[in-house]
Parts: sequence; C-alpha cells; structure tokens
Amino acid sequence: MNGISKETTQSPPTPRTRTDSAFLDGACCIAEDSTFLKEEYFHHLLGVERKRTERSGNPSLLMLIDLHSLASDRDSSQMACRINSLLSSILRESDILGWYTSYSVVGAILSEIGDSNSVEAMEMILAKFKKTMAAEFGPELAEGIRTEFEYITKKKKWKNGNALLKLNTSSEKAAVVEKNGFVSLLKSVLRGRVFLSLVDLALVALAQFAGFLFAGQSPADAAAAHLPAYLLAGLTCFLFFYIFGLYDVEGIVKTSEIPLRIFLSVIPALMVSALARYIHPSLGYVKGTLALQAAGALVVLTCWRLGYRRIFDFSQNRLPTLIIGTGDRSKSALKLLSSSHSQFEVVGFLDDNPVKIGPNGNGTPPVLGSTNNMREIISQKAVKAVVLAMAGNGSGSLTRSMLEARLCGLEVYDLPSLYEKMATRIPVEHLEDRWLVFADGFNLISRQYVQTLKRIFDFIFAGLLIAFALPFALLTALAIRIDSPGPVFFKQVRIGKGGKPFTLYKFRSMCANAEARGAQWAETNDPRVTRVGRIIRKLRIDELPQLWNVFVGDMSLIGPRPERPEFVEDLDRQIPYYGVRHTVRPGITGWAQIKYPYGANVEDALRKLEYDLFYIKNMSVLQDMKILLQTIGVVILGKGAR
Repeated sequence: MNGISKETTQSPPTPRTRTDSAFLDGACCIAEDSTFLKEEYFHHLLGVERKRTERSGNPSLLMLIDLHSLASDRDSSQMACRINSLLSSILRESDILGWYTSYSVVGAILSEIGDSNSVEAMEMILAKFKKTMAAEFGPELAEGIRTEFEYITKKKKWKNGNALLKLNTSSEKAAVVEKNGFVSLLKSVLRGRVFLSLVDLALVALAQFAGFLFAGQSPADAAAAHLPAYLLAGLTCFLFFYIFGLYDVEGIVKTSEIPLRIFLSVIPALMVSALARYIHPSLGYVKGTLALQAAGALVVLTCWRLGYRRIFDFSQNRLPTLIIGTGDRSKSALKLLSSSHSQFEVVGFLDDNPVKIGPNGNGTPPVLGSTNNMREIISQKAVKAVVLAMAGNGSGSLTRSMLEARLCGLEVYDLPSLYEKMATRIPVEHLEDRWLVFADGFNLISRQYVQTLKRIFDFIFAGLLIAFALPFALLTALAIRIDSPGPVFFKQVRIGKGGKPFTLYKFRSMCANAEARGAQWAETNDPRVTRVGRIIRKLRIDELPQLWNVFVGDMSLIGPRPERPEFVEDLDRQIPYYGVRHTVRPGITGWAQIKYPYGANVEDALRKLEYDLFYIKNMSVLQDMKILLQTIGVVILGKGAR
C-alpha cells in the first residue's frame, strides 16, 4: 500500500475529546499529523509487538482504517484528528495509534486481547467503530470507511475485514535508526578524538617540514627524505599529549592549562628526536633544526588547541533527551546532561503527578506529560534518548515503554549508567543493590584469569620499577636522614583485599611524632610535613617503597588507595557500598587518584569511591595502561598531592 512521503513538524498533543466541525477549520487541530505516531515509529512498535507475541504467546490485534474516503490530501490531517478523538471512546489507553501509511491509513495496535475471545473482540470493536463513525459522519459516509484486522500472533491464523487493504506483513518497515544528515555527521567528526589527533600529527609534521626548509633543503627532499623523523616526532607528541590529558574532553574545555601541557609534551619529543639523531643518523634529522622545529610545533599546536575550543562549541550535536521523573534524581540528571561536554539536550520531563505538568521556571525544561503519554511525546519531540531518574524501576507499563524505545533505536539509561558514561564514575547516592547485581562488568571480581593476568603484570612491572628507582630511592633516603630526625621509612597498617590488614611502606614525609594525637586526615599545607617531605609528596616519590608491597602481593600497581583501619570502620558506617572497594587489591595509583584531588574527609571519600566503583566495574589491562600513563601527567603537574 503506497502512502504519501512527507516531512512533518511535530506539535503538542491535541486533547482526545469528542470534537465538531471546528477541526476542519483548524481551530483545534493545527498540526499536520495530529497526535498519531509517525509512520516509521509506528512500524517500529508493530515489530516490537510481533516479537512480544512470539515470546509470550498472548495475541494482539492490528486494526487499519483507510481515510481516503473521508478526506482529501489537503485536510487528511484534520480528519485524522477527528478519528483520533473518536477512537478514544473505543480503545484502551494502552493501545497504540499511529500512521500505518502516512496521511492514508491509520493503524491501531490492540495488545494482549486474549486468545479465546479474539474474534469476539474484533467484532465488538468493529461494531463500536461503525456506530461511532455513523453518529459522527452519517451512515452513508461511515459505510464507505474501509477497515481491516489482523490477528497478531506467532500462529497467524487469520485476517479479516469488511474491505481488504491488501495488508502485506512481509513488507513492513524494519526498525532502523534515523540517519544523521551531513551537518550532524560533520559535527560528530569534529568532536572526535580521532580528528583531533590527526590534526595534531599533521601540525607536528608541518613544523618539521618548515624546519627542514629553513635548513636549506628543497621541498621535495624535506617531504620525502625525512618520513621516519616525521613519524617519530608525531608519535612521541601523541603519547605525551595523552599523558597530559590533551585528549580528555573535559581537558579540552579547560583552555587555561593547554599552553603548559603542550610545552610539557613537545619538550620530551624534542629530547627523543635529539637522542635519535645521534643514535641513528639515518632517521634524517639535520643539525640545528630541532630547536626551530620544536618552537614551530609549540606555536602552531598552541594556536590550534586554543582555537579548537570554538570548533568544539560549534560542533555540539546534542540528542533530544527525555527525563522520567521530577525529583532530586532528575535534577542531578539535568545538571549532568547540561554540562558543556554533554552530547544530550533535555527537551522535558515526565511525571505522573498532574499538578507538576506544565512549564518550569528559571529556564528549566517543562514537564511535558505523564508516563502514560511517553510514546506520543517521544514521537512529537523526536526524542533520541530517555533517562530514568526515578527510584526503582517504575511501573510495568513504564518498563515496557522504555523497552520499546530501546528496541526502536533510542538510547535508554538509568542514572548510574548515565553517570558511568558521562562522568566515568558511579554515583553511590543513586545506586541500588539490584543494579550492582545485574550490571555488566566487574570482571576483576568474577573472572579468575583477569586477576591472574593482573598479578603477573604487577609482579613483572614492580620488579623492573624497583631496579630502575633504586638510585632515586637511595638519594631520597639520604635527604630524609639529613633533613629531620627519625626513621627513613614510615610503616602503617592499611586494609587490603578482603578486608585483611597489611603493612604499607612509604618514605617518611612528616615529622617523627606526626600522629601523637592519633590518626588524622592530611590537610592542605599540613604543618606536620617536613621540607623534604613536601618535595617527595609533590612528586609522589614517597610512594616508591610501596613497589615492594606490589611485588609481594599486598597491593597492585592500579587499584583503589588503601585506607587505615580507623578510617575504614568509620567510612563503612557512613558510605553505602564502601566495602566493594575491598573486593580487589588496593593500588599505588588508580582511577580515583587521577580524576579526583586528595581526599581529606568523608565527602571526598564518597566521591573517590564512585571513581573506584567505575574502575572495578570496567577494569582491564588497557584501562590499567591508560591510568599508568595519565598518572605520569598527574605527578609532573603536581595534581592532588598534599
């Protein structure tokens, strides 16, 4: 059945009440497609309904109503509004109305009618429909309205209708995700790390090319004879850009630190290039050009990265998003979704309290309706993502509506999953036992081979680092001995995997009687810290002895930081799920250490736990390598130390 292909503009839903000829004058129905679901979305839901009947065995009815005999193309949408209003007196609120063929045939999905009375249900609905149409349009016109019913079930026993519409179920549209236009695709590319890194590499190569030209080489030689040099410098810059967080979306937004981070990235690249020139002259470096090339790279990369902020803002391609709920959880979701690096745009909320429906103040998106109207609102607002910001899972009908949305290609999140995606942490205050039980991930806990692989990695890496760090350790021990009286090493009991205590070793950075008054959190500019202690804490050198803890198996290189028994007992009482961090070995560094500053109170411990939960859930060797590299940048920039 061929329908009319036509783009429409969505509008607020028209009330489902009995109407008169005012509809034809456009007084009440000004939308081009009334409140029916769009054709594509209706076919999505029809496909979902067929799959449901195959699983459950509970049949449904598909009713089709041909509008050709009622209206011309010009006023078909107004007539659809009348039909929509009239059908409300016949169908249930849970039934689905939409365009089976745009501006030609209306479809109604009557779900779960029961296998035993399907024929009776069809005949009763058809009789009610004819009676209602006759009362509205007159018997003669109503008689010309063609209808058809299909029995939706995995058995597909029959079809019936008083005037067949040549229904062909095999030609129903497959569920496809609406394709982005060229502009949307371009914006997505511009915000991607691949595009950013490719431009970085090109500019590094351009700076080197200019340096070779300045040295008197021809353009052909400068372009072709130094490919190894271009590759080495580009990869070195790329590695240090990653170490210093220049491929972190949040880091891109904070432009004030970009020049320093680029400087700290280009200088190591210059040193590597200089070293390579003397080891392998065949790489093609020309004497005297390295400093010029480094200066050129600093200038062009800094200008490019500062200018990229505007490109980043321009290329925001946000998905229309619907938040279900209006409480504290929804406010938390709105704040997260409205951040500068968000890919979502909140169009409104849903709430079952009729008092709350309507506009909100202070520029907050409105409450568009109740959860019962979710399907219609998704269609009208072209929603592409739905966030459940309610405690629990909501009603059964809400759960089914969200399932249908997900199967139709929409992105569906609960609050913990949204935080995990956007903030790389899992919010403890919005967490429930059920989510932890059924969430994907937590491979470090559930898979023994992951733990074994991680232990082998720790053992080898710790041994190599101990050998490499030995000269620095000896110099540090000497400086501590000269600076203040007391032992070189500081020993302290910490809580490890499974809640078992172990002895942690550090270089002493405080005075010998620092805890004469008992266990205390470290403070900013803590007066107990010695002169040498301030330096080694800033550079994290005081952590070097913990490599021995890693080597013997008390700790891991990467993991949650171990806390003292006195603090653990208190934090375990105040913070839900705090004990989850003890399901893995504690680490020298971790996701919380590179994402959050030093913790000095219960609130800080709560936030760091959220990052620890993210790490435990998503742990992998690749994730550990990422944390190790970024830890180098954190140490050099002096972030989070006290």
